[in-house]
Amino acid sequence: METSAKILIVGGVLSLATAYAFGFVMTRARLRNPGVPQTLLLQCHRDALWQGFMLLGLAWAATLSDLAGGWEILASVLIVAAAVLSIGSTVANWRMNVTDQFAPGPKPIGYVLAAINATLVSVGLLIYVIGVFTGL
Repeated sequence: METSAKILIVGGVLSLATAYAFGFVMTRARLRNPGVPQTLLLQCHRDALWQGFMLLGLAWAATLSDLAGGWEILASVLIVAAAVLSIGSTVANWRMNVTDQFAPGPKPIGYVLAAINATLVSVGLLIYVIGVFTGL
């Protein structure tokens, strides 16, 4: 198995483990306050799940890509780093009780992390799009 796929798989498994941990935190919060919605915490849980599924799915792109190994490793590292930032963004919003990171005014740290995430994942995905289409 290629290094780039291994990076994506490890990142995906760790992301799913993070989602699992958020599930426990959310359960404890709901047991303490049964009628109080845990919307922001639920978003942390969902984001970690989505990132995990995405990373595991992209492991197939790493195997289909026809680029040099260095490019694929770079793409995998960028995408895993972006996933960490995405989860970090939702965690920051939860901890700071930010319900709309796009609201006017000073941008919260969650917004900054999300903006960096978007840049990194865009570059990583572009590399894999090129690699997959050259590999077909």
